[in-house]
Amino acid sequence: MIGLPHRASAINVADFADYSLRNANNQVLLPGRLFTPPEAQVPGAAPRPLIINLHGSGGNGTDNSKQLGFISDMMVDQAKQRGAFIYAPQATSTWSSNTITHELMTMINRAITTLNADTHRIYITGYSQGSHGTWTMLSRFDGRFAAAVPISGGTVQPDFVPSRLIDTPIFAFQARDDVTTPVTQMRNVINSILAADHQPAPAYLSSTDTRDFLMTNSSLPWHQAFSAEVQQFPEIAQFFITDPKMDYLYFEGATGGHAGMLWALSTPEVYDWMFSHTTAVPEPTTFMMLLIGGMGASGIVRRRIARG
Repeated sequence: MIGLPHRASAINVADFADYSLRNANNQVLLPGRLFTPPEAQVPGAAPRPLIINLHGSGGNGTDNSKQLGFISDMMVDQAKQRGAFIYAPQATSTWSSNTITHELMTMINRAITTLNADTHRIYITGYSQGSHGTWTMLSRFDGRFAAAVPISGGTVQPDFVPSRLIDTPIFAFQARDDVTTPVTQMRNVINSILAADHQPAPAYLSSTDTRDFLMTNSSLPWHQAFSAEVQQFPEIAQFFITDPKMDYLYFEGATGGHAGMLWALSTPEVYDWMFSHTTAVPEPTTFMMLLIGGMGASGIVRRRIARG
């Protein structure tokens, strides 16, 4: 079914409390559920990271339940290990309207002001329809997210402003043989952001090329470590950008279809990359980024290869 994840999640629904936006008459405006880490409930505790997970079209509805099927077991494991919140809102159709994106920000801000979420460590990811929503949120609320992981979707809204995303770390994933959301859509979004930063468009691979494709930044330590690991795999072609302020990675699998890139959210190294970022200044040291890169880069590639 279009919009459904590649496998059912085995998460415990009881771990996710109701976190719906309601009006003055207690009517639900935006269904949602929230995983709250125990660390956030300790008096005087430091603010905790928050992951926003935007579901694909298979999670649409008002039951405040189906969207949880788009949360990987690994995401929950990582949240528990790192003491992070997971916010899983539910759309009735798409994440496109100004109404729903502002409702999302209302609940994100509420988590910051009332639940001890860290305003500097807000991360957003989404699959398919949720990937479209991720691009929209990054554009409409630039500077609010520490990192983003859009997967299998590159449709943007008319008010999309590529230049607003230049400073946001992004790790995007797409399969070249995706017939539900064509790879050209994702490439167009990437090209628009690069153009806004006066960077050249990548030399993408043709539809008949059996190699995977990876875009990294040769000026950044984590990317350098990742690229060095990738060089041992001839089945992956690389392209490099150079602006040191663009922490931007793009992995394009030759195969996988619409759901094939969801393995990214079951890969610990993707979370290592994501949680290494903050909107606070300064960001992690070069040493720490090199350490993370050296430990994790090959794991991402090996998991992709293992999935074919």
